[in-house]
Amino acid sequence: MTVRIAPTLAAMADIYQLSTDGGPDSPRFTKYVDLNRDGYPVAGFNPMTTSKETVETVDALIELDAEELASATANDCARDLGLRADIGLSITVVTPGMWTDRLATEIEHRIGGRRWSEILIWSGEKVDADLLRLLTKAQMVRAGWATMHQPPRTVAQLAGQEGLAGAVARPEGEPTPAPDPAVAEVLAAVGDDGHLATRASFLYGDEVAQKMGWSPLGIGPSAGYAHSIAVAIETLKAKTASKLLRSEWTPLDGSSDPAPPAEPAAPVAETAAEADTDTVTEQTEDAAASTSE
Repeated sequence: MTVRIAPTLAAMADIYQLSTDGGPDSPRFTKYVDLNRDGYPVAGFNPMTTSKETVETVDALIELDAEELASATANDCARDLGLRADIGLSITVVTPGMWTDRLATEIEHRIGGRRWSEILIWSGEKVDADLLRLLTKAQMVRAGWATMHQPPRTVAQLAGQEGLAGAVARPEGEPTPAPDPAVAEVLAAVGDDGHLATRASFLYGDEVAQKMGWSPLGIGPSAGYAHSIAVAIETLKAKTASKLLRSEWTPLDGSSDPAPPAEPAAPVAETAAEADTDTVTEQTEDAAASTSE
């Protein structure tokens, strides 16, 4: 098993030095299209930005040797998570603007199921080695979930993925959050819901739900995130991250082992997972449509 970080930073640094004169026929855009055709995962970059912050962020990441650092971190994390399949990731520097809303981009990245192979870094934000390691660890959980199972299709599955990602990538010394009984009740009620709006509303809370035109669930800002991470942290005291990832753990499972079944449960779980895969395409299409509105 190997995690490979595709080289995007040096290529985009060269592109940002080219002229934008001529728009779609400019030297810059032409070279960017060529990179895409050559298989470089640069679709998340804004090729025509005039933002100095974007160029400075790309240059700072090159100076940090970010792709090598991400590669080492990702491969260590993959071993800890028990991943067996080869995985390809890349670093994307995202430029906020008219066509790139931060919240919508983050929802697509974490919830939509289409961008799990990207480590997102926002232009203008300082990224040191410690932060890059944490971002890479969190993304490895998402990549592992997507490749081992499928991208999360329900609120409960998403809470499991993001709770585990947040727990694995938790900064050292950060105060330990406590599970929220009120949020747990909401999760129990909507855990099987597969709509993108419900999944996002649970993680981000009522304020974001109302901003996006979704039905609020009666929870505070990022309360779903905090609760899911808190339960994951408690669960990791008794179980490994590898075990949680393999079992598609969710906060609804709690932190204790369930009573052993009378019959082996593995064939049943596999059958259920296979039956569920037919809905993945529909869910990711809903995600893309929702985030573009």
